[in-house]
Amino acid sequence: MDALEYWDTYYSQPFLYGMGTENILRLLAGLPPVATWIDLGCGSESLLWACAIRAGALHAVDSDGERLRLLEKHSETTEPTGSYATAIALAGSGRSWDDIRATLRTTTVADCLTDQPAIPDTAELVTQFGLLGLCEARDRFRAAVTGSASLLAADGWVAGANWVAADKPERIQLDEQLYLDSFADNGIRLDHVERIASTDPAYPFVWMYRGKRDSRGGPSPSGSY
Repeated sequence: MDALEYWDTYYSQPFLYGMGTENILRLLAGLPPVATWIDLGCGSESLLWACAIRAGALHAVDSDGERLRLLEKHSETTEPTGSYATAIALAGSGRSWDDIRATLRTTTVADCLTDQPAIPDTAELVTQFGLLGLCEARDRFRAAVTGSASLLAADGWVAGANWVAADKPERIQLDEQLYLDSFADNGIRLDHVERIASTDPAYPFVWMYRGKRDSRGGPSPSGSY
């Protein structure tokens, strides 16, 4: 789907239950408040996750400038539309739509699987929703995790989700150990890794995760995307 068709299908309509979004929102609501947040491969949907994430400043990065323009346009709306009002209620963060949309500070065009985004500093939270699932090999997945971890501050948090496509056999086969090992290599301990079923026939499963870097020990991130 192009950017607008994807937005119209999944986010401009009433909230679509059963596709894993409500589970992800609950997981994200367990994160502590952070001052800075980088969302890699953000698409047009960062503000959906901002319904649950209590962040001061969001830096959104994606390779598709049109998706970033949709994100910016949505941040200018005065009322939550489509699925967003339900997402706010489900997240239970107590944040108003004005607070949520004001979270977005910058947008950057970059391919987060191949390039190092030009982000001015590290962030207390680094997320991705769908990006890692695009990898076609385990070593590419692990390298992408290392690249994203290089943007994470000491004692920072990570979280995200990846949708398993029904008709993309070339994509990596995700499993719990791959997540645990890839993040552990970068000094990050995941406290939650889970695969859940989805009612979306195009994406029948979703993997979601959350974790924290321990600055007191463990290997440090090295290398780049």
